[in-house]
Amino acid sequence: MLFNDYPTHRRADPETSMQEVPNQREIKKKILNTIRQFPEGITAGELGHVSGIEGVWKRLSELEKDGFIVRGTPKLYARTNRWQATWSLAQERQLTFL
Repeated sequence: MLFNDYPTHRRADPETSMQEVPNQREIKKKILNTIRQFPEGITAGELGHVSGIEGVWKRLSELEKDGFIVRGTPKLYARTNRWQATWSLAQERQLTFL
Protein backbone atom coordinates (compact mmCIF):
# COMPACT_ATOMS: atom_id res chain seq x y z
CA MET A 1 0.00 0.00 0.00
CA LEU A 2 1.32 3.40 -0.93
CA PHE A 3 0.02 5.25 2.13
CA ASN A 4 -1.45 4.13 5.44
CA ASP A 5 -4.82 5.59 6.35
CA TYR A 6 -4.27 7.36 9.63
CA PRO A 7 -7.16 8.76 11.67
CA THR A 8 -7.84 12.34 10.72
CA HIS A 9 -8.84 13.40 14.24
CA ARG A 10 -8.88 12.44 17.92
CA ARG A 11 -12.05 11.87 19.93
CA ALA A 12 -11.43 15.04 21.95
CA ASP A 13 -10.95 17.25 18.87
CA PRO A 14 -13.56 19.89 18.00
CA GLU A 15 -16.29 19.07 15.49
CA THR A 16 -14.51 20.97 12.70
CA SER A 17 -11.49 18.65 13.03
CA MET A 18 -13.69 15.59 12.64
CA GLN A 19 -14.64 16.38 9.07
CA GLU A 20 -13.27 13.99 6.47
CA VAL A 21 -10.11 15.03 4.67
CA PRO A 22 -10.96 14.93 0.96
CA ASN A 23 -8.35 13.51 -1.41
CA GLN A 24 -5.88 12.70 1.36
CA ARG A 25 -3.80 10.50 -0.95
CA GLU A 26 -3.63 13.20 -3.62
CA ILE A 27 -2.58 15.74 -0.99
CA LYS A 28 0.25 13.45 0.13
CA LYS A 29 1.38 12.93 -3.45
CA LYS A 30 1.43 16.70 -4.01
CA ILE A 31 3.44 17.17 -0.81
CA LEU A 32 5.97 14.54 -1.87
CA ASN A 33 6.31 16.03 -5.34
CA THR A 34 6.88 19.47 -3.83
CA ILE A 35 9.50 18.14 -1.38
CA ARG A 36 11.24 16.43 -4.29
CA GLN A 37 11.80 19.86 -5.88
CA PHE A 38 13.86 20.92 -2.84
CA PRO A 39 16.65 18.34 -2.38
CA GLU A 40 18.31 20.58 0.24
CA GLY A 41 15.15 20.33 2.38
CA ILE A 42 12.08 22.48 2.87
CA THR A 43 10.30 23.59 6.04
CA ALA A 44 6.60 22.95 6.69
CA GLY A 45 5.93 26.68 6.37
CA GLU A 46 7.71 26.92 3.03
CA LEU A 47 6.01 23.73 1.87
CA GLY A 48 2.57 25.08 2.70
CA HIS A 49 3.35 28.36 0.95
CA VAL A 50 4.77 26.74 -2.20
CA SER A 51 2.18 23.95 -2.50
CA GLY A 52 -0.85 25.96 -1.39
CA ILE A 53 -1.87 23.20 1.03
CA GLU A 54 -3.13 24.41 4.41
CA GLY A 55 -2.16 22.44 7.50
CA VAL A 56 0.58 20.59 5.62
CA TRP A 57 2.29 19.74 8.93
CA LYS A 58 -0.52 17.27 9.70
CA ARG A 59 0.47 15.11 6.73
CA LEU A 60 4.23 15.40 7.35
CA SER A 61 4.18 13.25 10.48
CA GLU A 62 2.20 10.58 8.61
CA LEU A 63 4.62 10.62 5.68
CA GLU A 64 7.51 10.38 8.14
CA LYS A 65 5.93 7.36 9.89
CA ASP A 66 5.44 5.70 6.50
CA GLY A 67 9.12 6.22 5.70
CA PHE A 68 8.66 8.59 2.74
CA ILE A 69 10.34 11.65 4.26
CA VAL A 70 12.99 12.41 6.89
CA ARG A 71 13.66 15.39 9.13
CA GLY A 72 16.71 17.43 8.34
CA THR A 73 18.60 20.35 9.79
CA PRO A 74 16.41 23.11 11.27
CA LYS A 75 16.18 26.31 9.25
CA LEU A 76 14.89 29.78 10.06
CA TYR A 77 11.51 30.27 8.37
CA ALA A 78 11.51 33.93 7.34
CA ARG A 79 7.72 34.49 7.44
CA THR A 80 7.51 33.69 11.16
CA ASN A 81 11.15 34.26 12.13
CA ARG A 82 11.08 30.87 13.88
CA TRP A 83 13.18 27.75 13.43
CA GLN A 84 11.51 24.80 11.69
CA ALA A 85 12.74 21.35 10.78
CA THR A 86 13.46 20.79 7.13
CA TRP A 87 12.00 17.80 5.30
CA SER A 88 13.54 15.73 2.51
CA LEU A 89 12.59 12.57 0.69
CA ALA A 90 13.87 9.37 2.28
CA GLN A 91 16.53 7.99 -0.07
CA GLU A 92 15.21 4.42 -0.04
CA ARG A 93 11.63 5.44 -1.01
CA GLN A 94 12.19 8.32 -3.42
CA LEU A 95 10.62 6.66 -6.44
CA THR A 96 7.82 4.63 -4.83
CA PHE A 97 5.21 7.34 -5.03
CA LEU A 98 5.72 8.35 -8.66
